[in-house]
Parts: sequence; C-alpha cells; structure tokens
Amino acid sequence: MCTMILKEPVSYYVNDSSVYCTFLDGSKAFDWVEYSKLFRSFMTRKLPAVVLRMLCNMYVNSGARLQ
Repeated sequence: MCTMILKEPVSYYVNDSSVYCTFLDGSKAFDWVEYSKLFRSFMTRKLPAVVLRMLCNMYVNSGARLQ
C-alpha cells in the first residue's frame, strides 16, 4: 500500500519533469519521550480535552509489527 502511494505521484510527474524524493525514518524519534511530561505540557497549553484524549489513546494503544 505504501509503495503504491509513492509510485502513483512519481509516475504522474516523471513524464513532465524530474522527481526528487526524500525519506525520513522517524521510528526512533520518540522512543525517549516521557509521556507524562508531554501530556502535562499539552494540558498547560490548554489543548482541548478531546484532542488530548485522542493523542493519549494513540500513544497508549500504539504498536508496530515487522513483516
């Protein structure tokens, strides 16, 4: 699925011009985040409760699977 998402725009634009692509592996970017501090910061910035609950749910229930 991810490959198709990349291939379609590239095939569209490669006919008329050069195409440049950059990839970023952010898999290790948030391994060291202290979630309690992060969510406390969100609360002090008056983030709406609905958004805060959604983010908290995403962090608590997130996972990864290698294929």
